[in-house]
Amino acid sequence: MKNLVLPCALLFLFFGNAQSRNNVESHQFGINILLPGVVYELGLSENTTLASELTFGFALTGCTDCETDFGIYPIGRLQYRYYYNFDRRISKGKRISGNLGALGRLDH
Repeated sequence: MKNLVLPCALLFLFFGNAQSRNNVESHQFGINILLPGVVYELGLSENTTLASELTFGFALTGCTDCETDFGIYPIGRLQYRYYYNFDRRISKGKRISGNLGALGRLDH
């Protein structure tokens, strides 16, 4: 299973970059304030992205009869995202710019 992850990711990147019309941004970077960390989202194809996130979580553990412990833990996440409903919004004359997954495209 681990041997299939890299070839599949490369195929997604290859075919995703071959698309001429994208509804999603080619890449975007964000900062998470609530859980301190960073988010990077890479556009793979017309409506799909690959999002990676690295944040730090806080934990407070303890009980009434024991000491209280505090910890900071790294949290990593990798997500494949599919965004839909762009064509319907465009056909109604609505903007897709500023919507999640399509921050740069504006069609009238």
